[in-house]
Order: sequence, then C-alpha cells, then structure tokens
Amino acid sequence: MSKTENISLYVTICFGLVLFSDFYYKFAKIYQLPNYSINFFVKAIIGLFMMYCLVTKNAITKKEIVLAVLFFICASINLMMFPSVNFFEGTYLFLKHVFSVIVVFYFLKMHKQNNATLLFSAVEGFAYFNLLLILTGYIFSIDLFATYDMYRFGYNGVFKSTSTASYFYMCFLAYYYVKHINKKDNIPLLITILASSIMVGSKTLFISSALFIFLYTFDKRQLMSKRPIKKQDLFLVSIALLIIGFVSTFLFINNNTLLSSVYNDDGLISAFFSYRNTVFSDAVIQIKEQFSAIQYLFGNLASQIRRPELALADLFINLGVIGTITFLSLLFVNIPKKLPKRVIFLCSYILLITLLRGNFFYYPTVLFFSAIFINAIIRSND
Repeated sequence: MSKTENISLYVTICFGLVLFSDFYYKFAKIYQLPNYSINFFVKAIIGLFMMYCLVTKNAITKKEIVLAVLFFICASINLMMFPSVNFFEGTYLFLKHVFSVIVVFYFLKMHKQNNATLLFSAVEGFAYFNLLLILTGYIFSIDLFATYDMYRFGYNGVFKSTSTASYFYMCFLAYYYVKHINKKDNIPLLITILASSIMVGSKTLFISSALFIFLYTFDKRQLMSKRPIKKQDLFLVSIALLIIGFVSTFLFINNNTLLSSVYNDDGLISAFFSYRNTVFSDAVIQIKEQFSAIQYLFGNLASQIRRPELALADLFINLGVIGTITFLSLLFVNIPKKLPKRVIFLCSYILLITLLRGNFFYYPTVLFFSAIFINAIIRSND
C-alpha cells in the first residue's frame, strides 16, 4: 500500500472513530449510561496522530511556529488568571481550540485531493446510512435519532447535536456543488443530502438547502448555455438569493410551533437567532461588569458567562482580542490566496453562518467534519 493510500485509510478510520464516539456519547446521555470519556480519548488520539504527521513531515513553517507560540502564551496568561478550581475546565476548553488548529493544519497541508477517494466513499456511504436512521427515527419516533426534544421537529441520526448535523450537511452541499457543477449529477446522493438537511429540522439547513437549489440550478444552466455572466445577472441573482433567504426563513419559522410562538411573542430577530440575540445582550453586560483590562486582551476560558453561540463573541469571551486574532490567524494561515470565485463564495457563505450561529471554532467534531469538506472545496480545481 502506498503512502497516499495509507494517509487516506488513516483519515477514513479517524472519520469512523469520530462518528462512533459522538454517537456513543449521545446514546449514553439518552439512556443514562457512563460515557467513559470516549469522546475525549478519541479526539486526543486523532489530534496526536495528526500532530505527529505534521512534525515528521516538517510541514509546519517558522511563521506558523511563531503564531502557535503566541497563542500558547495568550492561553497561559488566560489560565493563570482564574482560581485553581477552574483550571481543568479552562484547560479542557483550551485543548479544544488546539485540536481545531491541528485538524485544519493537517487537512490543508497533508490531505491532498488525490488521496481523498477512500475518505469520500466512506462519507457518501455514511450519508446514505444516516438518512436511513433519520427516516427510521421519524417513522417510529425514536428519541435516539432525534435532533431536539418533543417540542421541536427534527431527526439527525448518528449526530449528537444540531450544530454537528448542520455544519456536516451544509458543508456537504457546498462540496457537492463544486464537485458536480461541471459533471453529471449524482441524483441519489443529491436527494440524500437535501432530504437529510430538511429532516434535521435546523433553520441553517432549511435556508441553505433553498439557496443551494436555486444557485446550483442557475449556475448549472448558465454553464450549459455557455453564455457569459453579465453584471446585471449577478445583481439579479443576489436579489433573488436575499428574497429566497428571507422567504425560506419566514416559512420555516411560521411552520415551526416553537419558533412561531417566539416570533409572535418577541419578533423575527429572536426567532431567527433562537434567543441568541438576548443571550448576547446579557453577555455584553456581564463582560462590562466582570472583565478586567487583561481579560479584554486574553479572555477567560473558565468564565461563567453564558456563550451566546455567535462565533466571534464566543471567541472573545474565551480568548480576548489578542487571543482571538492569534487563533484565527492560525486557522486561516494556510488558506490559498487565490481561489476560484465559486469557491470563495461558498467558503464565505460557510463563514457567514459560523458568525451567525457559532458552535464552530472550538467544537472538535464540527471542525473535524468541516475541515474535510472545506479542504476538498478549496482543492476542487487541483
């Protein structure tokens, strides 16, 4: 077996381990069983394996080492500022950020498009299997496969959280877009992704599916007609996307009993953000009351302030201004400077969603799955 095949096999095994550990966590939580910290140990093994590959291949540059040292210094200052009773909690959250950096580094540096065949065969096979679980959960009302509790519709199969399912299928849609825009469609796979996205019951996926169907159809027809796109076409498409985004949001909220109640009581903004806007306002007040000057710079990983699940706000509470800038620099340092416009648009959309809904930058499973797809999207023209 060649080195390329070995890398693909190892990453595919990692993909399976992440799915297993997350599903066991969900299973143990619902049926009140011990989880044995399986999630932690699986992520630790994967993180160490990927770090070993990066170091042995001399894949880390001097600039990246400097950024990593700065990030470690920021975290050290952060961890020294709160009582020892919170040290484990803060350190654990810091390690989640470290895992995110390692995973992004690994995929962008080590996992080229030409050795991803086995991995994406596994990803596509899992998509079919998970839709089967989702439909089974819906037909037989199985709590284990549900996204939410009884008050809100949604089934996500194996995934342990709404965020994991949302980012997985959203990134999968973007990956399908770049892979098939110039090729024959894989109709069974497309139906599987769209059906799963809708069944999850997430606003993010409902809106993303509506936007994907319109934009993909337009782009596909445009390429088939071989007519150059004019500025007026882009303007009209932009207006259409805004209208579709608004209409799909309103339809989703209006047809969801819980969110419809929120909309009637507290307005569209609260319904759209699921009260994240209120949590954000409360967090701002608490930050003003509790944060010292040094915490504004380096954050507080063990802060009891509730995270509003808005990406930059969460990062600021955890890492402060300097820590956030250093962390984001580490994540984005390996993104190619020149990318096709289609890829830039899709990646920008994913980034926009992370800013609006959070649960991305320091959620290990979310980052792991997202890095697989984003790497493939970026390298789609390799």
